[in-house]
Amino acid sequence: MAEVEDRKIVDLFNEVWSAEKEISNSCDTLSDKIQGLIADTLATLSVLSQSIEQLSMFSHNEEVDEISTQDIRYLMLNALAGHLISKKKCQVQQRLEILTKSREFYVEFLKICRDYGIGPLGEIHQVLKPASDEEALLKHFPQKAKDLSSMTRAREAKIEKYKQSKLMEQQLSELQHNLGNDEQCRKYWLLVLNKWVNHVIEEMGNMDMEISMLKRMQNIPKSQIEEDRRNLRESIKPMQPFILTKDKLQAAVYGAGYPSLPTVTLDEYYEREAAAGRMPDQASKPASDKKEDEDSDDDFSDEKLKKKREFDDWKDTHRRGAGNRKNMG
Repeated sequence: MAEVEDRKIVDLFNEVWSAEKEISNSCDTLSDKIQGLIADTLATLSVLSQSIEQLSMFSHNEEVDEISTQDIRYLMLNALAGHLISKKKCQVQQRLEILTKSREFYVEFLKICRDYGIGPLGEIHQVLKPASDEEALLKHFPQKAKDLSSMTRAREAKIEKYKQSKLMEQQLSELQHNLGNDEQCRKYWLLVLNKWVNHVIEEMGNMDMEISMLKRMQNIPKSQIEEDRRNLRESIKPMQPFILTKDKLQAAVYGAGYPSLPTVTLDEYYEREAAAGRMPDQASKPASDKKEDEDSDDDFSDEKLKKKREFDDWKDTHRRGAGNRKNMG
């Protein structure tokens, strides 16, 4: 830890930034390697945040234009911390605590962005407005048919956000190649901040829904949960077999499958037909049939052998091509 504290702030941030990219691009965030990287990155991030706080780098009384280009990137530390905490592996009982802690970091990040005028301020105010658990669930699961219009508007808003995200990615890719220029570097980090604001707003919506569901689960006794599961298993009836028809003629014959439901399984049908000797299975043939087959095979072999020997004797007394008088072979 002492070695980490002795390093420069910019080096610590670059380490956290590269680690966050590796974690986000990983296909298995629950692996021991990624979980170890998350723990190390959170430790480095904690030291970095303490250093910036000690330096009093930011103030609520200043505008974003007053922040130096090299310091803008440090505004997203709370967002990085909340994102990494939400990736931590845990038991179901610990999930609520982790989500709550991650959400606290997200809220601090949005407050900072609101104070500096970064990102969509209207959406930030809406997200920061306190809401009950019931409101969080109703926001994602509308209960009335008239809410279909609001669902349509939400879908269109998501599509628009997706397009903006793609455009933002393209702009970041273009700006990334010219970070040596102070103006381009400033645009780059402000665009990164806007991207993280959109990401945090979306994540907080999902978090609020999950938190409200976890709180409800805590209030339900375990005995009731087990009873509900047992009742659900008992209420599920086994699926009855039915007949699929290929055309209208079959539908007329079989009654579209409903009056002509089979009464036995495929295995039972096979065993019944095999016992009756109607299945093309050699194992179910009677012993007499097998004996006749063997005798016929033996007769066929003897007759074939006899013809072959006669042909060999004929070749001994007839020279090859002796009868071929037209071609004079």
